[in-house]
Amino acid sequence: MHADPPVTVDVVQRVKRGNEQAFEALLEQIVGTASTFEGYLGSSVFRPNHYDDSEYRIVFKFDRL
Repeated sequence: MHADPPVTVDVVQRVKRGNEQAFEALLEQIVGTASTFEGYLGSSVFRPNHYDDSEYRIVFKFDRL
């Protein structure tokens, strides 16, 4: 029998200036919900590193599909 390979889901989201705090709250809920799925291995959040950068990158890892 063939086993599913590990899966990485990469999400990129641009957040309008002034909405960062609301997005951070939503992000906490999203990561919390993802952690309840079977096979969840973890997640990483890469936040904007410059004032004029609005891009968040969220990486979710699962042990299978």
